[in-house]
Amino acid sequence: MTLNILIFTHQYYPGIGGVEDVVKSIAKTLLKRYYNDGAGYINKLVIITGDKNRFNVRKEERGGLIIFRWPVFSCNNAYFIPYKPLNLRNFIKKIVIQNNINIAHIHCSHAVFPVLSGLFVKSAFGENIKLVFSMHYHGHGHTLFREFMWKLWYFYVKKLISLSDVIHCVSNIESQRIIRDFPFSSHKIIIIPNGVNKEIYNYKWKGNESDYMLYAGRVEKYKNIEKSFLLLKIMNRYYNRKGIKLRIVGEGPYLNKLKKTTQKMRLYKDIIFDKFLPKYEYYKVLSNALLTINPSEYEAFSTLVAESLAIGTPSIVSIPISKIYPSFINNDISILPFDIHKILNILELKLLMPKKKISLLSWEDVVDRLMNIYLSL
Repeated sequence: MTLNILIFTHQYYPGIGGVEDVVKSIAKTLLKRYYNDGAGYINKLVIITGDKNRFNVRKEERGGLIIFRWPVFSCNNAYFIPYKPLNLRNFIKKIVIQNNINIAHIHCSHAVFPVLSGLFVKSAFGENIKLVFSMHYHGHGHTLFREFMWKLWYFYVKKLISLSDVIHCVSNIESQRIIRDFPFSSHKIIIIPNGVNKEIYNYKWKGNESDYMLYAGRVEKYKNIEKSFLLLKIMNRYYNRKGIKLRIVGEGPYLNKLKKTTQKMRLYKDIIFDKFLPKYEYYKVLSNALLTINPSEYEAFSTLVAESLAIGTPSIVSIPISKIYPSFINNDISILPFDIHKILNILELKLLMPKKKISLLSWEDVVDRLMNIYLSL
């Protein structure tokens, strides 16, 4: 069977973010493993994505991957509402027909562009195209306005779920949220966690004597990063080595607010802000950190935590994130004093420690499992 796959996402590389990185990794690995190979599984791989920096659609071709960027309106890197949606509908129909698409894979339920595109595909082609929906689902809007918008948007997401053949979740906790809010979808759900790049295993944790903790990712209010400020204060009071710092690597709409908070808490000398780093540089920073921290309670999957565990770096996380990685929960906390252990309980945080016998999925593993799903439809 030959597959012609169309991927929809709100933003694609060089756009930065968790979903962006996931889609890039999946597309890159699909091409590497299945594009025009001996089995001939993939004949066409096309991405249609939003572009908040353009007013005209543009086409790119990269080693077998065809990318179309459609102009969208985005506020604070959210919503991704397409300009001229009726034109977009006709454009999608043309691309589907020209490339003989038989699989559409939609990424992100919290952005307008991919959900609307998925609805356009199904309304135009029905059962002739099988649809996989990776929701990357949080279940909330995270601000009052976004929560209001989510309540309106919920019905469009519900419609797309009902039309989808498979709902792809990246963790048990994400599947539980989806079943809670869309109970009719339970029979469609498959769980395939996100992967890590194989080259990350070339890096090993060297941070047992380090003087910094690390947060890396989007800087959004829902990430709850202020909780790491409290932990930092406590660690510098009780830790047996003074002068621990918090390094924040990332960008986002909450960045300026977070910087003001460091001033109010008198932590401006103890917190270092960096923009997103190239992968090789980021992996070095990650491997040299004392530990990583992600206090967010609304993750479907945490790439920071997965990469930390792959390298061997301990990671302090919220209780919801710890449920994504139950096998890595460590109640001994040998790298931290007992006082900090008690503080972690008070702050509702857990420590995850790498374990040699437990391996994480690579992107090759993820794509092989996705390919099995595609071929079964």
